[in-house]
Amino acid sequence: MISVASYSVSYSRIVLFVAVLLGLLTGCKEIKENNKNTDPKANFLTIYENNDFSKSFIPIDVQQTADGGYLVLAKRRITESSFYGIYLMKADNTGKFVSGEEVSTDIVNPIYNLMKVGNAFYFFAMDRLSLETKLMSASEDGTATEISTIAGVIYPLYASLDEGTGQFILQHYNRDELKTAVSRISVAGVVTAQREFNIGFGDFDVEEPIIDHLTGNGKKLPFLTGSAGGSTYYFNGFYNYTLSTVFFSFNTSTPSVLQGYKDEKCISSMVNLGTNTFSTSKYAYGTNTFSPRVTINTASGSIASNSDLLGKTILELKPDAQVFLKRITGQGSPVLAYNSDTKNAQIAIYFYDPASGNFRGSKHFGYSNPYEVGNFIQTSDGGLAVVGTTYVAGRFPRIVLIKISKEEMNKDIH
Repeated sequence: MISVASYSVSYSRIVLFVAVLLGLLTGCKEIKENNKNTDPKANFLTIYENNDFSKSFIPIDVQQTADGGYLVLAKRRITESSFYGIYLMKADNTGKFVSGEEVSTDIVNPIYNLMKVGNAFYFFAMDRLSLETKLMSASEDGTATEISTIAGVIYPLYASLDEGTGQFILQHYNRDELKTAVSRISVAGVVTAQREFNIGFGDFDVEEPIIDHLTGNGKKLPFLTGSAGGSTYYFNGFYNYTLSTVFFSFNTSTPSVLQGYKDEKCISSMVNLGTNTFSTSKYAYGTNTFSPRVTINTASGSIASNSDLLGKTILELKPDAQVFLKRITGQGSPVLAYNSDTKNAQIAIYFYDPASGNFRGSKHFGYSNPYEVGNFIQTSDGGLAVVGTTYVAGRFPRIVLIKISKEEMNKDIH
């Protein structure tokens, strides 16, 4: 049974909130719910505590439900497998805990993203024994249901929603033939298109970093999938023994490649702005760079290097940082929002103009407590909801949900 500590505060009181929380944790084993916020449009910061300190919860995505509440998809450590188990949590529209489900340990490895199609929510995971991919649904009340097992598709790495077809674009690893594969999958769990790409042979063993990524025992790798418009898609994954961005169609045409180097110089986020125009971020040997507006040749057979993408070095981010990039609306106009982790354990959001690439402001969260980014969404009232990990008493990973009102967000967008 989950026991919840839930606090809502204005941003001027976040530092005090964290200090009080830490003081309470050192003085008692269980903290009762203490969330007096009743305005769903207000700012709040909520940390969700658990009686069992041995449990770890690491959120990977958040979606807003029809009742204005929040559905959080998280990973959890389990004893049955070195892969993560699955946890689903529902909070109401003021951040108060409603329910939590520890999904059966027969299903492991939940991956980005939690995707909304119509009024339903979907995510991909993996069978603990066969390693085959499972398409899962999540109800608005936070209950997980298996839709289908996708035979022959093992080691799922990343999934995104293809808005054009209403289907999912899943990247997975074919360890038997040493290939990266991408499948287009319907909401019923049927593979409607698939293509594989040779990883090749060399002195760089890609399986080791892939398994370390999935088990949380190594570097988080920026696997991505998405649409580049029309029938062109992309994935960020291993191709010819390097983590590169590959643009392709599901026919036999020659892909185009934006090359990286091993897993040390990679694209870390990408959003398509139009024909051959993208917003990206990348890392190279610890340095992170944002490129809010760049041109990439996606024509069949083209080859380039991500070193050619000019941008802005973000010195405060942790080395090879995980970055989430989305288009939102701020101050009544389109805005690019980059969400990432700083060196001093804060979650930071940076705002840029998608037309000019100009910087428009930033916002930071976390002071006394260490925070790590999970993902974020724009809420129905025009604000933002950010999910991340905080470490209670410095050791125990817990879910933190931060709501930023539209008014508060707009103060930081110039």
